[in-house]
Amino acid sequence: MVGFALETDNEAANAQGKLERKNLDFIVLNSLNDKGAGFGYDTNKVTLIDRKGAQELPLQSKKSVAKAIIDKLAGLLFCLAFLLMPFKAQAQELNPTLTVNTSKVQGTDKDVFRSLENALKEFLSHQIWTDYHFAENERIQCNFNLIVNKYDAQTGKMECELTVQSSRPVYGSTYNTTVFNFRDTQVDFNYTEQDRLEFTPGMSTDNNLTAILAYYSLLIIGLDFDTMSLNGGTDILRQVENIAASAQSLGSGWRSFDTQANRYAIINDYMNGTMAAFRQLQYKYHRQGLDDMSANASRGRATITESLNLLQQAKQAKSTSALPTLFTEIKKNELISIYSEGLSKEKQAVKDLLSQVNPSLTNEWDAIKTD
Repeated sequence: MVGFALETDNEAANAQGKLERKNLDFIVLNSLNDKGAGFGYDTNKVTLIDRKGAQELPLQSKKSVAKAIIDKLAGLLFCLAFLLMPFKAQAQELNPTLTVNTSKVQGTDKDVFRSLENALKEFLSHQIWTDYHFAENERIQCNFNLIVNKYDAQTGKMECELTVQSSRPVYGSTYNTTVFNFRDTQVDFNYTEQDRLEFTPGMSTDNNLTAILAYYSLLIIGLDFDTMSLNGGTDILRQVENIAASAQSLGSGWRSFDTQANRYAIINDYMNGTMAAFRQLQYKYHRQGLDDMSANASRGRATITESLNLLQQAKQAKSTSALPTLFTEIKKNELISIYSEGLSKEKQAVKDLLSQVNPSLTNEWDAIKTD
């Protein structure tokens, strides 16, 4: 059942209360404070709120708003149809691609690597990570590239590096934006031919390879949710924290004292209250900025400019954190493209800010022309 709320103050809290009191599936929040929305306009701006979070839609035609509401309702009806079926439907959250590169390992029987690649593909393609239901076109695009640097055939130990990348579509366009891209050089594990990879959510594991894959898979999902709604991935990211905490004895990359850019440090910094601005950045940059670019490029770009102030705040809050630098490396080309247009004053401010956050990319930031 869907409800509607028209609010003037405490909008989200009042709408959430109505959702709970009336036991609704979701509620459509209209705010009279949004310019260009409501009565007397051909456009509207609403927020769809359910028990998992909020989805703030950009200002758009009332026809488009109606379609978004119908699409969400259709999704609920689809889920209900599955619940009424005589079997339990499961939905994989990820749409992964995987490559295993063994060119650095010479003179070794390659069967073990083929077995490893098949096991990894099977695990990543079929493991269910959460209770959330994903339609096929909603699955998160991600890539796992494993490079085997050393292999001991006697013990089955492999010393590897893993590059993990994920992306999400930008609303109203055919463009996909990269959300996460990280090269992990501390991926060591033991594997023998025909080993099975198994993981039970909520349970610790003594298998380092399984722990690493679970860590990155859940991190990808949590980050994706954070880009869709403010702090929307919290429950999933708590699981990532738990994996990192319980894996301290499994090897390098997990220990809190190793580096500022290992698995432990990434999730610890991301969930640290001191770095709250960095989490806010994910939502403001992606959902309120990028997703609005197709409707109004100038407005979307202005919101992205505002979001970069959160990036600067995060850098100032914890100067040793690798997250602000990682964000600029991931978004470098995208930011240069976004600020190929706009006012010179805005471009200069962004250019100065980015140079302060990541001075190693100063030459790249010079590509943002201000004259």
